[in-house]
This record gives sequence, structure tokens and C-alpha cells, in this order.
Amino acid sequence: MAGKPEFASKEIGAILSPILIVEVLSDSTAEFAKGQKFAEYKALPSFCEYALIHQDKAQINVHFRDSDGIWKPTAVSGLDSEAYFQSIDVKVPLSKICRNVSFETVA
Repeated sequence: MAGKPEFASKEIGAILSPILIVEVLSDSTAEFAKGQKFAEYKALPSFCEYALIHQDKAQINVHFRDSDGIWKPTAVSGLDSEAYFQSIDVKVPLSKICRNVSFETVA
């Protein structure tokens, strides 16, 4: 159990003790989110799961820190797939996450 969230005093809605962080990647933010940002998030003791949603395809990359402190990546692709968020024990179909999103197809 994660316990009660701790909030920042100067930033409205900012949680200091997240267990799961979900981000949507764009071309301009992807490398920063996967690199420096992820490294900074890892310093948070409560943080144990990071989900990166691609904006141009039905794919989510999830990184989960196991009880040994090892980060284990998984990728889920396709609108008929489900993303499983271990930290909160929830499965979500990609079709729901990507609802109302049109993906360009390469001819």
C-alpha cells in the first residue's frame, strides 16, 4: 500500500510521493522523458512505475521497479492489448487509452 499522498506546499496538485507516473510522449519530449526525467523520478522513494504512452501509435512502454529494486521494462502494442499497471493493480485496454485518437498509417 502506498499510503497517503504528500503534496507540495508551493505547487497546487503536485504530489511528492507518487507511485505511478504516466506521460504522453511527443517527438520533442521523448528523449528527455526516457532519459533525464526518468532518472530524476527514480530518486523519489515511493516511485515504482513509469508508463510512457506514444502519441503516434497504439503503444505503451511501462517500467516497473520490483522488490529487488530492478527496473523491468515491458511494451504493449495494439488497440486489442491491455496495459497492466502493477503498482495499482489495474488493467486498461489500449483502445480506451487511445480513444478518439487517429493514427496515421504509412502506405
